[in-house]
Amino acid sequence: MSDHCLDSLRLSLMCIGDMTFMPLETSAGGDWDKPITPTVYSCRDYRALRSWSKVRDATNEEGIEDRAEKMRGG
Repeated sequence: MSDHCLDSLRLSLMCIGDMTFMPLETSAGGDWDKPITPTVYSCRDYRALRSWSKVRDATNEEGIEDRAEKMRGG
C-alpha cells in the first residue's frame, strides 16, 4: 500500500470521517498517481467531539428529561 493510501485513510478517520471520492490523476508514464483535491479540509477537535457526545449520551440518565425537552424544541 502506498504512503498516499495510508495518509488518505488516516485523514479520513481522524479528521473528517468523509467518504467523498478523491479522484486521482495518473502520470503520463503511469508510474504514480496524484490526488486531485479542489476541496480544503480542516481537522476536527476529537476531544471536543467526544465531550459533546458524552453529554448527550442516551445511557447518561442524569439530565435526560432536560435533553429530551430540548429535542422537542422546548
